[in-house]
Amino acid sequence: MKNLAWTAKIPDAIWAPVLEALLVLLAGVISLAFGQIWLFSSLGPTAFEVAEHPKRPSSRPRAIIIGHFTAIAIAFGSVAVFGAWNAPLANPQHGLPLARLWASAAAALLTAAVNLLLGTNQPASLATALLITLGSFQSGYGALGMIAGVMLIAGLGIPLRKLGILRRNAGAPIPTKPALAA
Repeated sequence: MKNLAWTAKIPDAIWAPVLEALLVLLAGVISLAFGQIWLFSSLGPTAFEVAEHPKRPSSRPRAIIIGHFTAIAIAFGSVAVFGAWNAPLANPQHGLPLARLWASAAAALLTAAVNLLLGTNQPASLATALLITLGSFQSGYGALGMIAGVMLIAGLGIPLRKLGILRRNAGAPIPTKPALAA
């Protein structure tokens, strides 16, 4: 842990944003290299949690992977159930088609409920569901890019999470006696 002690001197206000930017940059560079979108808006909050709150359960790889994968599956099911496949994209030009509204509400409800039941609460997973139900990533190709992006963040999240925890612990004094209750 002593080899990480120097990192404890870097303020979180610098450390965390740099890590977040690196995760986003990497997903974007891979998107350009493979010609498939691995970078999408709900990866931003996921990168935020990994970098800024590494001890939270929602920043664990299990929560990231299962949370987002659950959202993807439920969102595609909601699009099918509410007949939103051929509805126009929800955007300023087309407004919000009713089928997409219902698919979005159902996906939000089910994604939150299932992830709570599984203990994989990942707040950004609701945004992943909405990207699909609102039409931006409503294809198998789009879903594959989302899966790849989630795996990238989760895979890098393991060492970054550990580094963040070790880094914070490196600057903390080690208690020599147990604290007495007041």
